[in-house]
Amino acid sequence: MIKFGTDGIRFIYENISLFVIKAVAKAIKELFKNQKFVIGNDGRNSGEDIEKVFLSCFNSSSYERVGIVPSGCVAYLAKTNFDFGVMVTASHNDYRYNGIKFFDSNGQKISNELEIKIEQLANEYYDNHLSKMQNLNSVNEIVGYDNDTKSQLLSAEWYDLKLINNELVQKYCDFVKNLINYDSLKHKKIIIDCANGGASNVIKKIFNNENEYHIINTYVKFNKINKFCGATDTKHLQEVVTKNKAFLGVAFDGDADRIVIVNKKGKQVDGGELFSYFAKNVILNNQKVVGTVYTNLGVIKNLNNFGIEFINGGVGDKNVIVNMNKYGSNFGGEPSGHYIFKDYLNTGDGLISFAMLLNFLGYEKIRKVKTYYEVNKRIDKEDFDFIQDKVFDSKINEIKDSYKNTKIVVRESGTEPIIRINVQNAKKNKALECALIVEELVSNSLIRKTI
Repeated sequence: MIKFGTDGIRFIYENISLFVIKAVAKAIKELFKNQKFVIGNDGRNSGEDIEKVFLSCFNSSSYERVGIVPSGCVAYLAKTNFDFGVMVTASHNDYRYNGIKFFDSNGQKISNELEIKIEQLANEYYDNHLSKMQNLNSVNEIVGYDNDTKSQLLSAEWYDLKLINNELVQKYCDFVKNLINYDSLKHKKIIIDCANGGASNVIKKIFNNENEYHIINTYVKFNKINKFCGATDTKHLQEVVTKNKAFLGVAFDGDADRIVIVNKKGKQVDGGELFSYFAKNVILNNQKVVGTVYTNLGVIKNLNNFGIEFINGGVGDKNVIVNMNKYGSNFGGEPSGHYIFKDYLNTGDGLISFAMLLNFLGYEKIRKVKTYYEVNKRIDKEDFDFIQDKVFDSKINEIKDSYKNTKIVVRESGTEPIIRINVQNAKKNKALECALIVEELVSNSLIRKTI
């Protein structure tokens, strides 16, 4: 069954038929009749095959390719030049995964209502063609299936004839460059980790002073995306920052929609602290910021002390921007590193976040925030169903009553077959103790799937 998760459609590439991509493309074509779009990818080996199958459903005059770029590039171009944007990416996940994100003409991730329409049409097409589809094996066969305009034999030719539009890529790079005050941190060495992903090809177009900016992990197409690097694993970046006595280290994830930073001591800065820092330096509309259920209780208290109202926007930057629009806020984000600066773009973009960081650090350093201790756990549920019913919720409430001033978040991941647990308490021992009890409750609520 074709279904959207927290952030687009995501899957382990080897476990999915490319016919799913064909079905999604057919649904998009039906819903976006005669509209033009831009398409990019984050550099995974599987990205080209997915692009080929997706684009085979459209006339070449309907789209422009921008190659390996950040998700923010596709969102920006969808907002400025096109009717919608398509990004082939699995964001922070490793090379085995891939997926697709969609952006509307405002540069915002498409609505839940539109996702449901795409699911319905894609699943209908998939089911109606399933018997014929089972005999298709190669990318060329899937490209040519149900397609009068592109033959199986010429699939490679038509794809390569539509060259990457470098002018569009440069337009995005110029947009980011114009946000930066390059003099704010002049003569300060900064290490930039591209996670071997979407930022790798554009970063030198924006930061080309090799004396000040040292760029690492730009090896796309080698199954190295997010592997021991980037926002999900900053150990290498921390070592490079320390070794080079750099002022700052910045890490993107696979599609560069999030940012994590390392200070000059080689320590990773807490995402909540960075969220708080941005919130205090952005000229806020209505003194309101939007976060998520994962935002640290200590961070929320710190913001309140500065007269800033915190609004819980759910999980995922897609839900954050919806609530930013609802409450008139121009800044929001997630502790994982997604930050939305609505004055510039309606989705999380690590390069915009980096630009804002450089500007703000020119006059104010990041200050320590007294955060609650957090315990994060992951439970594999690939072979299980998770029963999160009223009985489960009642038990969670009982645990909360036993551990005063504690935040407990239990949710199924929208991108991986896991259950995430987050527990926060001012005292470390209470957080650890509570997390163990919640973990046991979740484990006891798993039922093995029947074949």
